[in-house]
Amino acid sequence: MQIRDIGFNGVHGREFVFRSESIKSDGFDEHLILFLRTQALCCIDGQEIYCPAASVLALTPEADYMYRAVGESYVNDWIFIFLSKKDQELLSKLKLKFNEPFSVSNIEELSGIMHALAYEHFSSGDYHEEIEQEYLKLLFYKMARGIVEPGGKGETIDPKLLKRSNAALTMLHADILRNPGKNRSLDEMADTIGISRSGLQHQYKKMFGISIKEDMILSRTERAKRMLAETNNMIREIAYACGYGNEYHFIRQFKKITGKTPTEYRNFHIKQGT
Repeated sequence: MQIRDIGFNGVHGREFVFRSESIKSDGFDEHLILFLRTQALCCIDGQEIYCPAASVLALTPEADYMYRAVGESYVNDWIFIFLSKKDQELLSKLKLKFNEPFSVSNIEELSGIMHALAYEHFSSGDYHEEIEQEYLKLLFYKMARGIVEPGGKGETIDPKLLKRSNAALTMLHADILRNPGKNRSLDEMADTIGISRSGLQHQYKKMFGISIKEDMILSRTERAKRMLAETNNMIREIAYACGYGNEYHFIRQFKKITGKTPTEYRNFHIKQGT
């Protein structure tokens, strides 16, 4: 992947219009990827297409296209990029479509990556080319993760709310890892972040690749492992320290995850001298 040109947070008025012929005459022969922060109207090879806000439009070099503002303003991020055949195969594997818009649930996150990518592209710092390539990979994988299928079910979260909640989710994730024994309900956590219970579950799994319930259980299990290996605390005491109401629930869950009861796990580590 090789960037020809890139722009972040381009803001235009209601009269904004962009036509592919304006750049092809200058020798541009790369894919153009638009991250539409506001709605737009496009015409691709003679076909008019409405593009909603929070969508992505990947245009091929062969396409004849135009896009313009709908409403009072137009805001986007954009990148002209050369994609090898191998790169295009990767994008197809990720189900990223060309010459038709697709909605994404994480437009603010993608915009943040574009901001960092633009900085690296114009930087002269050490390893800026290597960092640029890593950001490009991250951009495409995050784009694929955020695709909203037509007619797909699930809660839609306002992009501004999503941007605020991402920081709160990161703090929540860190707190779960640091304090696994803390008792917390989904409703309380959702209220703290300011999104619904279902929104919390959906966004947490999308952001960290694991459900919030599974994350809490695994964090408790890791603390229990350390306590079993490093202390002489009774099983009941460890269960309470890890947030369990009783030791029997703790024993069942610990064995389900590790394949050993807490006592078996402790004895194994004693024999291993750890």
